[in-house]
Amino acid sequence: GLIRLHRFFPEAAIVFCWDGNDASQSWRHDLDPRYKERRKPKKDVEIPKPIQDIRKQIPIIEKFIKKFGFRTYSVPKLEADDLIGVLATAWKEHFHKVYIYSTDKDFYQLIKDNVAVVRDFDKTLKCKEITAKEIKKEYDVAPKDWLRYRGLVGEGTDDIAKPMKGVGHKTALKMLKKGIDASKAEPHPDVKEHWSKIRLAY
Repeated sequence: GLIRLHRFFPEAAIVFCWDGNDASQSWRHDLDPRYKERRKPKKDVEIPKPIQDIRKQIPIIEKFIKKFGFRTYSVPKLEADDLIGVLATAWKEHFHKVYIYSTDKDFYQLIKDNVAVVRDFDKTLKCKEITAKEIKKEYDVAPKDWLRYRGLVGEGTDDIAKPMKGVGHKTALKMLKKGIDASKAEPHPDVKEHWSKIRLAY
């Protein structure tokens, strides 16, 4: 995959971001202790061997990547996702194009100007860039509204609960069109009683 990625972007400087030490004590966990609750190791429960084996390989992979001359970045108590967001935002001012290679839809919020998200190779082994037009077509949401949208529908894989019961895709779109915007401190009158939960999810 790495070799093929290089073939599609031969001029690109490929860098790797990792969770920093103590990433399980990030600012997200400070905001909500339930964040990624299901991923936390349970007391007196042995970690499955496949996961143990994968974790053993990470330092080896990181060493291999460095030997090949790729740069790697991590910041204590910061998740790799947040670091990617910080770097992409900073680097877009200095480079012609910044590509984020990930299947994580949370990165859609960063698509703007010269920042792009690149997804897995398709069956023809071609690298696919996700465009704002495609996101709008599939979800009826623009990248600039992606974070507001996700804050309303929640994120099950990260244990970020829906702030309001019964809010799915269609309801969230209607809420956005009404002007319900969790980036604003002032609560929207239609959801005033749920505002703290909406802001937390956002």
